[in-house]
Amino acid sequence: MKTKIRYGILVMILIALAIPAIYRLKPFLNLAPLTGVNSVANKPEWSSEAYWEGRYQDDVNKWINEQFGFRTVLVRLINQFRYSVFSTSRAPGVVVGKNRELYISSYLEEYIGKNYRGFSMLNDITLRTKRVQDSLKAIGVDLVVVFAPGKASFKAENIPTYYLNAKKDSTNYKTYCQLFKQHNINFIDLNSYFLKLKPKPPHPLFPKFGAHWNHHAMCIGLDTILKRIEQVHHIDVPDFDYSQIRLTNASKGNDYDIGILMNLKKELPKEIMPYPVYKINETNKEKPDVLVVGDSYWWCLVGENLPSRFFKRDEYWFYNKDIILNGEKKENKVRFVNLFQQVCQRKTIVLLSTEATYYLFPYNFIERLEKLFCIDNKQVWDLANTRIRPDSVWYASIIQKAKEGGISTEKQLYRDAKYTLLDELSNTGEPRAEVMANIKVDANWLKQIEEKAKQEKRSFEEQLILDADFMVKEERKLIYEGLTPKPKSDETKAPKEDIASIINRIRADEKWLNYVKEKAVKEKRSLEAQLSVEAEYTQKNP
Repeated sequence: MKTKIRYGILVMILIALAIPAIYRLKPFLNLAPLTGVNSVANKPEWSSEAYWEGRYQDDVNKWINEQFGFRTVLVRLINQFRYSVFSTSRAPGVVVGKNRELYISSYLEEYIGKNYRGFSMLNDITLRTKRVQDSLKAIGVDLVVVFAPGKASFKAENIPTYYLNAKKDSTNYKTYCQLFKQHNINFIDLNSYFLKLKPKPPHPLFPKFGAHWNHHAMCIGLDTILKRIEQVHHIDVPDFDYSQIRLTNASKGNDYDIGILMNLKKELPKEIMPYPVYKINETNKEKPDVLVVGDSYWWCLVGENLPSRFFKRDEYWFYNKDIILNGEKKENKVRFVNLFQQVCQRKTIVLLSTEATYYLFPYNFIERLEKLFCIDNKQVWDLANTRIRPDSVWYASIIQKAKEGGISTEKQLYRDAKYTLLDELSNTGEPRAEVMANIKVDANWLKQIEEKAKQEKRSFEEQLILDADFMVKEERKLIYEGLTPKPKSDETKAPKEDIASIINRIRADEKWLNYVKEKAVKEKRSLEAQLSVEAEYTQKNP
């Protein structure tokens, strides 16, 4: 009898060991994948170099670790045990606080001052922001810095003791608030505003198992921003009524975004959360042209399709890298846009950050704007004296424009030089360098450039730059084509394109240039003279 029991136990153990291997070869259950996993290890390719360096063995171990059967079930069981028994989490960046409140570590690190960047750096960023703010104001564009509320600040009572024991006096948030006030930065501090609402909030503002503000809280934030825009620009934006609330524990959007990352066997108990019923009156209202640059807090509003109801364009630059246009994400495309033109078209630019990203603020956005809109007069006059005056055709067009506009030649020269400088700064840099690098590693493309350079009697570098700029412009068309509404005639426009820029466009467009050459022959003009005529016509009839 004992022998049978032993054999039975052995068979059961063997079956238990065999089942994962069988499942790996032929899955017979539909198991939910783990969430929050950014990458899955691929089967590594063998190479002698990787083998002797030990990289191959490490990659094989990672791959095998992810391949065994029922891995997702076992991971969830272990995570559930750690959370239920020890109130801890193995999920990257997730911290379990008091009363089992879930936090993301980046919020806590800002709250305790762990990632403080130092007064000198924050003061420099503030002064740059002030310069940009004043420069944009001069052309009718309002820059507003918005600090969204953070869960660590709002629910500090549930932060783990070991974090609170490491709390420092200085934080990015405190220092920025002081500096923004000192230098008169256009600043909406939703973090402090929400703390004032905390003693008697009509509804919860942060979910227990989520990182972001809930739907009711984001409506309060949006409403505050809209009122600011109305006040500054003296306009009447669409009315926003979110007073009607539906209370339910059916979590929507980001209300359970940390809970998902936990990968538990049993879902955490859902809270009753407030979900507003949106009532928006757009009749006879003005929708301002607003660009938002910021972190994931604005995603919550985009997910509810709210920005499109209040702004002319629903455009959001995620960390100043990805473009979210009408809810469609275009990764790493911000670097391709003509920043000068995009900014000039706007009424307001909202630069938004929250607790988790104060140490990243302002996402290199202010630095880019400063290069464009805070250029000094010396740069402008250098361009005017070294490039425009020596060019007889270009300088003649300046004289003509000055007469038509009833201003002095020097004033018109300065205007054209400044516009040209700004436009060139927007069109060069990283996008051009990236395209040029791609051309140089493509043998066929490189050959085409060399042939074009010979045909047009240009140096290889000149032709390379022209083709790179053309490709950048084509990339920009793909970003916005069919998505951005065409501006109305009475809306703010970017300054007119100058003659020199149009001539450069013609030279970069092979078909257009050939057309101009044919016209020059027919009209018995030199190519330069015909280019000037064509550019002037294009400027008047864009």
